[in-house]
Amino acid sequence: MFSLAISGITSFSIIPLRIVTFVGFMMSFLSFLLGFSAFIDKWIRHTTVPGWATIVAAIGFISGVQILCMGIIAEYLGQLFQEVKSRPRYIIEKKIG
Repeated sequence: MFSLAISGITSFSIIPLRIVTFVGFMMSFLSFLLGFSAFIDKWIRHTTVPGWATIVAAIGFISGVQILCMGIIAEYLGQLFQEVKSRPRYIIEKKIG
């Protein structure tokens, strides 16, 4: 049943693809904030563990950018998939004449 539910969600909607794009953007943004916070801690408060914040912020930012790029590609493929299904953009309710 779980497999059927996942298939139903991913087959008829591109919302999961948009969620991936949003997660990638948020991950990049939050790691940028972490890097900025580490910069403030280093130069103003002088309370940092050497190297930890730089590594975490860099890995988080690069990972976020990768996920964002995959989300953009997935968005493109989702739109292409919607077009390939050849469904009409409208439904004729009844035929006149």
